[in-house]
Amino acid sequence: MQERCAAHQVVIDRSVFYPIMDKNVMQFPDGSKRNLHRTEYDRYVARKVTDGLYDIRDIYYHELADNGQDLLPGVRQFEVTAFTTSVPEPTTPGDELDLASGTHPYINKANPMRSLFGNILAAKK
Repeated sequence: MQERCAAHQVVIDRSVFYPIMDKNVMQFPDGSKRNLHRTEYDRYVARKVTDGLYDIRDIYYHELADNGQDLLPGVRQFEVTAFTTSVPEPTTPGDELDLASGTHPYINKANPMRSLFGNILAAKK
């Protein structure tokens, strides 16, 4: 996200960020495993991810009622329940990625450059 913001001259004000594991931020224990699709990973590695706010379509949402318990008093809040993007979400199960094993799940340990170029070539198809 940092690179995408920088590419569009969007400055992220980090003066209001909380440190990781701060007691003021609710942290849900979702573990270190994630579902990852090879096609999405290849698009990211080849830097073909250009989706943005203006690519979101068919947004379904409703305004949350002002019940006096707003996280941001005086600010209208909405709950988005569904939307579509320019690239449909994969319907097949992806691969399980354990974040503890690193950030490059499809890199060939024996020949890292081959895996990297393989990813880029696959994404160009």
